[in-house]
Amino acid sequence: MPAPAFDRESVPAPIATHDLMGHAAAEQTLLKAATGGRLHHAWLIGGPPGIGKATLAYRFARFLLSGGAEQQGDGLFGAPPPPTSLYVSPENPTARRVAAGAHGDLLTIQRTWDEKRKRFKRDLPVEEVRRIAPFLRLTAAEGGWRIVIVDGADQMNPSGQNAILKILEEPPPGR
Repeated sequence: MPAPAFDRESVPAPIATHDLMGHAAAEQTLLKAATGGRLHHAWLIGGPPGIGKATLAYRFARFLLSGGAEQQGDGLFGAPPPPTSLYVSPENPTARRVAAGAHGDLLTIQRTWDEKRKRFKRDLPVEEVRRIAPFLRLTAAEGGWRIVIVDGADQMNPSGQNAILKILEEPPPGR
């Protein structure tokens, strides 16, 4: 049995979900930071399971990777008006690559599939977290952002927590 795309049946995988409900305030906070040039090197999106945290994270990633933060102007005859949401059409080439897990500037860290037990592992192993630092040292493949989404950070074991804390305390240079 191959690994499922997501650990909840009958729920679309967040990586391929474009619609977002109930997170207007959080979306506007991220949009304002991105378009205002005040984007932090890390964002923590918290809340109970199943409310759309990963969906919001992928929506934000698609927006940044598609250049949404740079596509703004006065809206008259020049550049388009500033964006009002993080929405990127599913037909957008960047959105398609993100949905396929094939965008070179996006790394997703999540629990791995246990082939022997046919279920996701209980913890997010430190080996997965250690993939972040080398990825962030690379130059962005498309000249923009390098983005890491840690889906299920609350499931990291203590070693994984220490590894990600080191990355957050000493972020690599650049975007």
